[in-house]
Amino acid sequence: FRISDKGANCRSDEGYLMDWPQWAESHPQKGEHVTICKGRKEWSAMSSRMETATVAQHSQSEGKEKENSTDTPLSVISWNILSDTWYQQSRNEDYSHTADEHGSWEGRFPLFLKWVEALSPDVLALQEVDFDKFESHLLPELQDRGYDGRMQSMKKHNGRQPCGVATFWRVDKLQFVRGKNGERSFSRSMALVFQLLKNERKQPCHESTTKVCIINVHLESAQTEIGADRRARQVNSPLSWASEVAPSHPVVVCGDCNTGADAALFRVFRNCKWHGYEAASVYEHPATAQTLPVCRGTFLVPNHHYVIDHIIYSHETLKMKCVLNAFTPEEIGEHLGSDRDKGFPSALCPSDHIPVGAIFVIKDNIENCNSQDCASPIDSENYSQELSHERQIELTMFWESIKSQKPSNGKKRPTKEELEAGQKYKTMIKEWKNPLKVIQRSLNMPEIS
Repeated sequence: FRISDKGANCRSDEGYLMDWPQWAESHPQKGEHVTICKGRKEWSAMSSRMETATVAQHSQSEGKEKENSTDTPLSVISWNILSDTWYQQSRNEDYSHTADEHGSWEGRFPLFLKWVEALSPDVLALQEVDFDKFESHLLPELQDRGYDGRMQSMKKHNGRQPCGVATFWRVDKLQFVRGKNGERSFSRSMALVFQLLKNERKQPCHESTTKVCIINVHLESAQTEIGADRRARQVNSPLSWASEVAPSHPVVVCGDCNTGADAALFRVFRNCKWHGYEAASVYEHPATAQTLPVCRGTFLVPNHHYVIDHIIYSHETLKMKCVLNAFTPEEIGEHLGSDRDKGFPSALCPSDHIPVGAIFVIKDNIENCNSQDCASPIDSENYSQELSHERQIELTMFWESIKSQKPSNGKKRPTKEELEAGQKYKTMIKEWKNPLKVIQRSLNMPEIS
C-alpha cells in the first residue's frame, strides 16, 4: 500500500482509499446508473441532452391541471480557483513548476472563463475568490455569460484573509430567494436558497418540490483535533440554518473541505442524519471508481496529490445522474502522467485544484416528504444516539482539553502572557459553546465558565 503524505491514509494499488470499496457498497444510490463524463466535452454534451429532454417534457405538460413532478436537471460545479494573493506569496516555492504565463492572474483568468463556458453549470461554487477579483473580474464577466453571484461577507476582510467563497448561478435556471431566508454567510461558508425555473418563460416550478439550498464551504485547514472540530462546526451551522429556512428541500454541500473522505466529518455524513439530512457523497458512488477525485486527487501539485474537494447531497431529495471527471484520459496522460511529479496550475488547468461536479434531478417524492422527518434539527435528547460513539469520544476529549487549559486566577496583576492565555481560553470557550450547545447537553457536560 502507498501512504499519502497528508495523514496516514492507506491507499490500494488502484489509488483509492482502503475503505472506499466499503463506502461505495453502502452508497444509498449504488443501484442507480450514473454516467461519468470524461472531460469538458462529454459533460457539455450530457448537460445539453438533459436540458433538451427537460424542455420537451415541460412543453408536453403545458395545459395540464397539475404537473405531478419535475425532472429538471441541476448541474453543480465546485472549484477552488487559487487565490491570486496566495499564489503571489508562494509562487517561488509551492508553484515553481508553473510558468509565469500560466500562474499569473492575467494568464489564469481567461483560461478559467473558457472552462466555465465549456462546463456551463447551473451552479458554480468557487473557493479562494479574492474579494477584489470578485468585483473587478468574476462578477462582471460571469454576468455577461448569464450568471449572477454572491460573495461571502467577511467581518475580518483584511490582508490576513483576502479571499472567501463565492457562488454563481444561471439566471435562466435559478431564481435567488431574496431576504433573510435566502442568503447567509457563516465562518468559512455561505448558504444560498434558490427556486428552480422552468421553460423559456422562467416560470417557477411547483413550489413544494423545487427549492434547493447550496452550501459552499472552504473549511479549516489545520490538521489537528481542534481543526477537525472546527470543520465539523463550520458545516453544522449552515446545515442548521438550511433545515430552518428550507425544510424538506434538496441540499448540496460542496467545496474545499481540507480533509479526506476518511475523516470523522464524513463518517457523520454517512452514518447520521445531520439536522435531519441523509447525505451521500458524489465520489463514493461505485461508478466513480476510476475518476481523479477517487484515485488521484483534487489538489494536484508536484509530489502532493490530495483528495480534499467534495460534493455531498441529500439523497432522499436528489438523484445523481452524471459525475464530472475533469480531464480526458489523453489530458491525464500528458499533464499528470502516472506518478506524482506533475501538477497544476498549467496550460490545461488554471488552479492547483481541479473542478468537481455532478448533475442531479429532483426526486418525484419530495412533496410527499414529511418535513419534520426530513429536515428537523437534531435535538439534545436524540443527538447522542445519532452521533457516532467515536465522535462522542472525540468531542469529550476536546472538552477535557479545554478545561485543562484554564488559566489560574492569581491575586497578582496578570502578566502580558497570562492575559494572552486568558483571552485564548475565552475564545476557545466561545467557539465551543455557541455552535455546539446541543452537543454539550447531549453528552451531559456541565457548563464551562
